[in-house]
Amino acid sequence: MPRRHSLVLAVMFAIQSAAMASPLAISNPAEIATVATSRLDFELYGANDPIDVMKASKSWSDHVRCCQGNNFALFQTKLELAGDAKGWRLGVFHRRDALAQGNDDVIRLAPLLDRGDVLTPGSTYDVDYRMEYFAANGVRLGRAMAFDAGGLGKFRSGVALSYLRGTRVRLEHGAGHADVATADKLSFYGIRERLDSGLNTGDPNQFNPYVREGNPSGDGFSTDVGISWELPQGVKINAVVSDLGARIRWRDIPQTVTAGAVTYDNNGKLVGAENGAASLVEQDSRVAVTQRLKEKWLVNASAPFGAYRALAELSYIDGLWIPQIGGAYVVNERTTVGLSYDTRFKAWQMQMSWLGLGLSLYASDLNLARASALGLAVHTAGKGL
Repeated sequence: MPRRHSLVLAVMFAIQSAAMASPLAISNPAEIATVATSRLDFELYGANDPIDVMKASKSWSDHVRCCQGNNFALFQTKLELAGDAKGWRLGVFHRRDALAQGNDDVIRLAPLLDRGDVLTPGSTYDVDYRMEYFAANGVRLGRAMAFDAGGLGKFRSGVALSYLRGTRVRLEHGAGHADVATADKLSFYGIRERLDSGLNTGDPNQFNPYVREGNPSGDGFSTDVGISWELPQGVKINAVVSDLGARIRWRDIPQTVTAGAVTYDNNGKLVGAENGAASLVEQDSRVAVTQRLKEKWLVNASAPFGAYRALAELSYIDGLWIPQIGGAYVVNERTTVGLSYDTRFKAWQMQMSWLGLGLSLYASDLNLARASALGLAVHTAGKGL
């Protein structure tokens, strides 16, 4: 590649890296390169309202499941290897997405069960939570197109289609009423539904051994669309919708449904039906289900002020809004550094780009053990394929 193309690539990468990395791991297909480029992108984000993310990584799938409410737990991971050429991109990737929501009573009760605390007799909790998690490998094909908007600047649009081969799914919802009878016993009246391809179906304590054997699998697709508009004054605006109409069709997934009245100890372990009465109904089966992935939305803008750029971004998924504000300093045509603040999870994000390397660090606390939000993004781009 001629040296001027290498320089153009470095400048393009520096400008793109000046933008903030979204905690939802969203990439804009409108920014696919026209020159031959190989890319390796890795993004890992975790954010949790009620407890530290380090604790959530161990217990979120056991206790901090969630419901319709204002308390969220979010985990996003994506690793992609791709090549760009003449506005086309072809890549392979692995991604893991988890989103949980819970009401306030779930958040008050979950830490007590997690720690095995002594419960307060007479306490009551109205529990409502839901959780969705999946992991998938995939292939992604994208196309970007550029338009000359004349005096309005440069406009690019892009679309990317992905095939998803699901490797793991867990969908769970629970709702009901919990009463604390004694310091070590909790009675729950309600329903809990769980679909989990990773369930140990060989354990009769977890799954009915008389249900037929199965081979859990899933296939699906997703669509990303985006635009990028650079005004003559240097103002740049991006808008992306990721996982538009996306879904995965899962087959042979173990499903357990528990309804009625049950008793748990203060460690969250099942004791049995309330007062030994036959008031508990359990049903195990294998089902086919279509998981509709949550759409992710992203809008960001940047404006130049000499060697500095002001940055603003808003991302969204399923009722969760994540605003960010910040700035970047363009050291030279190859190097940019930036700092931004996530007002939703109260986390700082530091960005740096140098030649074909972009790095982003995201944390709500310098003491990582106390952080409720953590993230790391690494982007590399090199000439040729």
